[in-house]
Amino acid sequence: MNIVDSSGWLEYFAKGENASFFAPVIRETDILVVPTVCIYEVFKRLLNQLGEESALQAIGLMSLGAIAELTREIAINAAAASSEFNIAMADSIILATARAYNATLWTQDSDFDGLSGVQGPLTFSYDDFKVAAGILKGKKRHHKRSRFFIVFLPRFFYFEVFYFPVLLENTRDMSARVLAKMAPSNYKKMCQSS
Repeated sequence: MNIVDSSGWLEYFAKGENASFFAPVIRETDILVVPTVCIYEVFKRLLNQLGEESALQAIGLMSLGAIAELTREIAINAAAASSEFNIAMADSIILATARAYNATLWTQDSDFDGLSGVQGPLTFSYDDFKVAAGILKGKKRHHKRSRFFIVFLPRFFYFEVFYFPVLLENTRDMSARVLAKMAPSNYKKMCQSS
């Protein structure tokens, strides 16, 4: 099961930069769950920006998925999640709904970063981070301004990790190892042929 949060729906309807990330999930309506709070947030924003007709058309599309009502159980779990993760009411309801339906939550909202069961255009799991960190293991520590730069290429759903200001001699090798873990199995062949 999948849930797209309000930020994902709005990005999709606006044909924004990350719309292609959410499109395949939205099109799989047989496994799509739509929390009522998402309907509220999307309708309100589109009503204010585009008018009632456009907002109703968007809600019509959202209604192709299974509508998840706010139940007492979801409300209680949402309140607990809001307190535990310090997230807003609507976000906590969406998260609690995803957990109630055992669904993956698709979002571009940074408030969900690091939570299990969440997918976003720039998120990666702790296990993926350990792989990237393991590649850099043995490199000496760097000053506080060093940081990871992540390049996300949505067409293949993988990322490359570069660590600056140090220029790694084996950047291609490092990228290939990270990509081999995350990308489809045929990507290894593509790396070897280039």
